Formats: sequence, C-alpha cells, structure tokens
Amino acid sequence: MGRRVVDAKVIDAITDHERGQMLNYLRITGLRVGVILNFKRARLKWERIVLSDHAHPPISLRDPD
Repeated sequence: MGRRVVDAKVIDAITDHERGQMLNYLRITGLRVGVILNFKRARLKWERIVLSDHAHPPISLRDPD
C-alpha cells in the first residue's frame, strides 16, 4: 500500500478550497493520492483526490450520500 496525504477537518462542507489545498499538498510532497476527512457531522464525509498527469484533470471521489 502506498503513502497518502490525509487532511482531517471539522468544517461545514468540503469545498473547492479544500480540494485545492489537497492538490497543493500533493504537488509539494510528490505524492499522488490524498484523502480529505470531515468530522463535522455524525457521519464521516470524505473525498479521495488523485493527482494525475498534466494531460488529465485531477480526480475526486466522494463518499455516497
């Protein structure tokens, strides 16, 4: 299993701001996969961000509601 960047938050919602932060973390660390965790609600919300090559945009996977 590879290394991941994990960003734990307590915020109302995961927005483009948090996604942009994660993309910056991935670029800085040289890693390709990160997970944003939001503990604000009773049910954990998460998004997995994958930094792809320049030919494709970043991929974001969200937990099902």
